[in-house]
Amino acid sequence: MEIWKDIKGYEGLYQVSNLGRIYSFRRPHAKGGLRKLHYRKDGYIGVILAKNKVIEQLLVHRVVAKTFIPSSRKRFINHKDGNKANNNAENLEWCTHKENQEHAVRTGLYTLGTARAQSKLNDKQVRVIKHILTIPNRISIQTIADIFRVARQTIVQIDKGISWKHITI
Repeated sequence: MEIWKDIKGYEGLYQVSNLGRIYSFRRPHAKGGLRKLHYRKDGYIGVILAKNKVIEQLLVHRVVAKTFIPSSRKRFINHKDGNKANNNAENLEWCTHKENQEHAVRTGLYTLGTARAQSKLNDKQVRVIKHILTIPNRISIQTIADIFRVARQTIVQIDKGISWKHITI
């Protein structure tokens, strides 16, 4: 069953449904009052709303979550099924950035290591780099980067455990 509620800050102008649709009281005759939703390059769906000649583009999943999901101290919104275009309130949940990232890795939306298309290193190379980084009086980080033809920052991130942390030596 579709439920409609006013969008906070746009009361009397626009409503959002628990299914992720936006209704405009300003133009009820156009397309049954439903606002046109825009698919963005990043996969999310946006909508353009206007009030007092100020135009704002909003992400539909954020509007749905703020309207239908009880307030939380968590700032991020997770699409449970991994589909950024499914803005049904039952598919959304408040989460932390870490929880959102863990969900993305768990569901295959975000890949690690060599599964990433832009990866310049493979697991074996990273194991070698990690081993080199443990050697006392080792060669410099810049030299390691030059040997493996990657940016110095890539080696720094491996050394600090920021990237490639799933690889152990």
